[in-house]
Amino acid sequence: MWSSNSFKLDFVVGYEDVQVDAWLYSDHQRYFFFQQLSTVGALLQLVAHGPGQFSVDEADAESITITSITSKGAD
Repeated sequence: MWSSNSFKLDFVVGYEDVQVDAWLYSDHQRYFFFQQLSTVGALLQLVAHGPGQFSVDEADAESITITSITSKGAD
C-alpha cells in the first residue's frame, strides 16, 4: 500500500497499457481472490452437505416438471 511502484493492467479488458498505483493493484487482486474463494466455498458446501431436496435424483420421476423458457414465454 505504501509503495510508489505502478503496475500495468494488461489482463483487464479495456485497461490495456494503463498504469495504476500499487494500492489500487493490490485492491484489485484482493477482489479477485475473495470472488474465487466464495465460489470455492459454495462448491465445498455443496459437496459436504449435498443438494438435499432440490436434487433431481431425490425427486420422484412423476413429480418432475421441466419448463423451458423461450423468447416467446414459457412452454
